[in-house]
Amino acid sequence: IQLARKPNCEPPDLRSDRWQLMNATRGISAYRQHAAQTASKTQIVVMLAARMTSDIAQAITNIEEHNPAAAHELLVHAQQIVDELSTALDVDTCPAGNELRSLYQFITDELVEANIQKSAQHAANAHRVAEEISAMFAAAAQEQAA
Repeated sequence: IQLARKPNCEPPDLRSDRWQLMNATRGISAYRQHAAQTASKTQIVVMLAARMTSDIAQAITNIEEHNPAAAHELLVHAQQIVDELSTALDVDTCPAGNELRSLYQFITDELVEANIQKSAQHAANAHRVAEEISAMFAAAAQEQAA
């Protein structure tokens, strides 16, 4: 018995650039997912803060390059991260909890303005504060690990 073959159903060329890129992308995605699933709470906060900072930096670039759709996605994602960090903040156990919550609010306000006005300056204001927060969390995580 001969099985009918669907047209264009050739096996993939495992040496092609496209195939290798797809596999690399899958591998990176799997690594990130595994890292997030096995990370401690402290590591997750550090990763979120770093991603927030990265998203804002990329949004600034997209605003400057007149790519509002990409800037919008990045700014919204950064806002979602700020919301998560703010929601997870326990002001009763964190000595600087209220001050940190105020900084989160400042970042959110600047991100909203950056998104509405497509303003690199508002995004840069948020980025400066986000970088400081990210560095603070990274330093605290290193101290905790030591």
